[in-house]
Amino acid sequence: MALTPADRAWIKDAIQQAVANMLRLSPVAKSNADGEQYALEGHKQDPSDPSYEYDALYAPPFGVHAVVPAGVEAVWVQIHGGASNNAIVGTHSTRYAPSDLKDGEVAFYNKVTGCTIKLDENGKLTIDAAAGQDVVVNGGTLKVARVTDATTGHAHAAGTYQAGPYTVIGSSATQTDTIASSAGATRFKG
Repeated sequence: MALTPADRAWIKDAIQQAVANMLRLSPVAKSNADGEQYALEGHKQDPSDPSYEYDALYAPPFGVHAVVPAGVEAVWVQIHGGASNNAIVGTHSTRYAPSDLKDGEVAFYNKVTGCTIKLDENGKLTIDAAAGQDVVVNGGTLKVARVTDATTGHAHAAGTYQAGPYTVIGSSATQTDTIASSAGATRFKG
């Protein structure tokens, strides 16, 4: 039994409709602090319909964890076509994402403006904290000096040492230098 063109068109439409029913794009309505369970805005058929939400599990790639803010668009799948088996498989934000990336560049960002880690097209890694915030490495709390930073000097007390038949003239006091208060990478802690 051969399929007619009308049968083929009907099968094609049925498959497209089944896939369209499984894949959706909706804004995130709310998330939990653990970043795993979300509510997604439901689609209203007409403006007089009451609003509703779909529960969904967030499924980011291994090694990446985030709590997606409300309002960010989420691509989600209805597993087995059921309304209660939903998984978010991707998110997109034109509001929070950097808009200056070039072909092949990658940026990690959050909802705070200026807080990014960027891998640029030439292999340069740039880490930026939001205005007034620190970049902390390994839980550090001390400022990290740059080569050109001024330090508070220390004084050497001159002294003469006699060691057997030898006389040595030099320092008799030591003190650790510190980064001058107006210098240093004040927002970078190591």
